Amino acid sequence: MAGGKGQNPESVVREIRRKTRRKFSIEEKIRIVLEGLKGEASIAELCRREGIVPNPYYRWSKAFLETGRVYENAVEDNDKGIAVGSGDPTAQGKTGFPIPTGGSEA
Repeated sequence: MAGGKGQNPESVVREIRRKTRRKFSIEEKIRIVLEGLKGEASIAELCRREGIVPNPYYRWSKAFLETGRVYENAVEDNDKGIAVGSGDPTAQGKTGFPIPTGGSEA
């Protein structure tokens, strides 16, 4: 358990939060974003139901929508012979969505 003699309370709380932070898989993020895009419920209601604050939802949504555009641009650049992406097909950005590498798969 975190904590001990001589540790300040703020660092103990920070350590507990770090260890208990939820991690969402790419599939979960996509599911949540798609549900929000359906518009059947407000974003606030969706976030409450999923147990998240709206900020990550909007960040994921922006990344999800931009990933398609980035991917299209990467494919176009690759067709022109311009090197793009990290070269690692498993690379992921800060939001957890895959980073396009310029491959020709659609």
